[in-house]
Amino acid sequence: MKKLEMIIETVELNSLIKMIEKVGVHGFTILNGVTGMGKHGKSVSTSLVDVGDYNMVIVVDEEEVINKLIETVKPFLKKYSGVMFLSNVEIVS
Repeated sequence: MKKLEMIIETVELNSLIKMIEKVGVHGFTILNGVTGMGKHGKSVSTSLVDVGDYNMVIVVDEEEVINKLIETVKPFLKKYSGVMFLSNVEIVS
């Protein structure tokens, strides 16, 4: 099994969810209000709208599904702000 973690701006979240569903992922988790610091500096929202707010989307699935999702999302992340992390995972319960 593979785990793909994607951090994306809230304004682009619905587009990402559509891509996830189109690939045929069996399920995913969304964590709202993700903050931190990366190569572009600190990520802190000071807005009353979704601009500058980030979410983490976590997908655990079979390797072939995750690889298909990565290839689908890569061009999207070249255009919009976001990052993906891939790791091996074992479901224990």
